[in-house]
Amino acid sequence: FLGERGLRRGVLTRNMERNVFHMRKMYHAELTRWQRTQENIEDETNGTVDEESIFHAIVARNTKSKPEDEEPIKSKPHPDGIIHICSLWGCHPSEVIMVGDSANDDITAANRAGCGGAVLLTQPGGTRLDTDSGFAVGGSEEEMRERTPSLIVESLLELRDCLKAVLEEKEREKENGSSVGLAGGKKDGMVYNFENSDYSVVIPGINVKNV
Repeated sequence: FLGERGLRRGVLTRNMERNVFHMRKMYHAELTRWQRTQENIEDETNGTVDEESIFHAIVARNTKSKPEDEEPIKSKPHPDGIIHICSLWGCHPSEVIMVGDSANDDITAANRAGCGGAVLLTQPGGTRLDTDSGFAVGGSEEEMRERTPSLIVESLLELRDCLKAVLEEKEREKENGSSVGLAGGKKDGMVYNFENSDYSVVIPGINVKNV
């Protein structure tokens, strides 16, 4: 879905680089197998997706900003990893959506970096996973604000529907020659009701370019 719309995807993790590369290789193999099935391609050497384009860039716990750096990029909840990815993409954090399953780490990093959207992924029913890094969590108003997501979803399919709605609205505005942002001129965002679904959601006014 994201690749078809030209949206770049990056990975920011506290795991090691070699583990992320292995995960990407496995995902690439599965994605290629699925696409061959959909397109009836029998030649196993004919891959339809470039592996490195699936997730680029990748920032892990041992990733350095420059090869000559002595220390790696600071991990979440520090915003350094997001800022580094944005520098590689040549964009501002406000043009990026951060998606993660930890309010303490992922959402805090996104808000500190100034991301256009901070999406918290929970389990069905809204149960949150304990995936935090162990950094001390404060209770001040500012710290609570940093942990507040702009959107909460229970599955990536739900997130896909939300992004699809935002992108379609942006396309309609472009066709109509409107200068209204993705929030449709409303301060809190725009409410979307999805077909064949029993939920609606308020999409924040964000400029979706990268995830």
